[in-house]
Amino acid sequence: MNTSSRPIISIVRREDGESVEEPITVIDFFEILLPCRKFQIGYKVAERGAVSVTSEFLLRLLYSVDGMEELAIAEFFGFDAQELSFVMDEVTTRDYALRRDGRVWLTDTGRHLFRDGEDTPHILSVEKRSDVVGFDLLSLCPQEFEPITRFDLALPELIVTDTTVTEGATKRVHRSFHKHFSEIGLRRRGTISEAQQYLYSVDSVAPEQRFFSVVPVTVTAKGGRSSSAEVDLTHWRSGHELEDRDAVLGAVSNYIDGLKKHKHIQDEWAYNQLASLAPEFLDDFIRQDGLAVERFHKSAVARVGELRADRPTIPLVGSLFTPSNNEKIRLALDYAITRLATDASRPDSINWLIPGGHWGFTRALPATLAVLKRTMTTEGDLESASPEIKCVAWRPSAEKYSRLIADNFGEIRTLKDDVLPTLNLEILWIPGLIVAALVHAPIKSVYSLPVPLGILSFDPKVVARVQAIIEPTS
Repeated sequence: MNTSSRPIISIVRREDGESVEEPITVIDFFEILLPCRKFQIGYKVAERGAVSVTSEFLLRLLYSVDGMEELAIAEFFGFDAQELSFVMDEVTTRDYALRRDGRVWLTDTGRHLFRDGEDTPHILSVEKRSDVVGFDLLSLCPQEFEPITRFDLALPELIVTDTTVTEGATKRVHRSFHKHFSEIGLRRRGTISEAQQYLYSVDSVAPEQRFFSVVPVTVTAKGGRSSSAEVDLTHWRSGHELEDRDAVLGAVSNYIDGLKKHKHIQDEWAYNQLASLAPEFLDDFIRQDGLAVERFHKSAVARVGELRADRPTIPLVGSLFTPSNNEKIRLALDYAITRLATDASRPDSINWLIPGGHWGFTRALPATLAVLKRTMTTEGDLESASPEIKCVAWRPSAEKYSRLIADNFGEIRTLKDDVLPTLNLEILWIPGLIVAALVHAPIKSVYSLPVPLGILSFDPKVVARVQAIIEPTS
């Protein structure tokens, strides 16, 4: 995909202390699969300090005063005959020193240990090793292998567009292993002594099986506007590591660029449904021709606040799976359950009207359902209560659904087109308790990344109005 004509996506590389003129809003959070491959690598490592400290001091002494008598050396160090014999054997068997006629000299090998006038010998111990190391197939940077679940395999996959990277992977991995050797050593062994070893040579590289790694992606925007959307991968890698992974950043940006949509005539219908749920809360933004979307969006970004007992309805900007919105859903359910007269009045289902396209591609989906089910139980015992609480997905009749939905919802119900004529309306509701409703549509642009905009409420009147939009008999 050529993105040069629509460069709305940029990469977050904020420096500490950078000032931000407008509030940064998280408009989406999801996870994506990064294709990787394991490589069997044969190599050698070298480490300084291959002789004892005493032998190193002896070499330093001989470097200053070559040809010393052995008795003078013993007297200098305070050695007896056995100790002198041990240290002499260590330096002579390595061809660092030569003993003759009761005197000791450095050999050419021993003298070459002292480089560039240094008075400390550069002694190396070379060791052969073989390891299996993972590299991603976009930037060919190191990537640790971690087992992934069936749910993870349903996530979208980043596309490898540059085939020259994979075709020449063996040579490129050879160079990458050299470049990232310290990083690999620290991640895999974690000790300072191991990390201080340096790579002597790479002798062989052989490709092995492919695997996937899960990359968390946060999409932010200044003032909540998708025209200023930025990709933030700092939950995956630190700033300096991202500098070597521009290919991964570019692939994520291309994926997000592919999520952009045109405004649709049915967007107005979706916003009208939103207005019908909370007309009192949205009264200031409802005009004769419908909801004043841009004005409500601007207000929602500025009015980010927490739910309270006396504030049962709040605006939402961004996906329900962003950490902030996810926590607000849990808090709303806590408030709503506290309001119930008896445990017997608790509902037994979690309902989710799922929008079309890019939705639910995050481990936050099963985690959110698990938290809601646990909160809805009397004792908080999720395992004993799980069979009693149904997770119901609502979908348009003609819309296909992925294994991701089938695996997380025990029941899937369809809606006729005259009930749900658009795919951009999302409603999460627990009957009698809470409702979160979002419209996924471009804002302030004919063609852009959809910005989820809506409300969250535990107001009984608002929750009851969902029935007018979703008819169970449809």
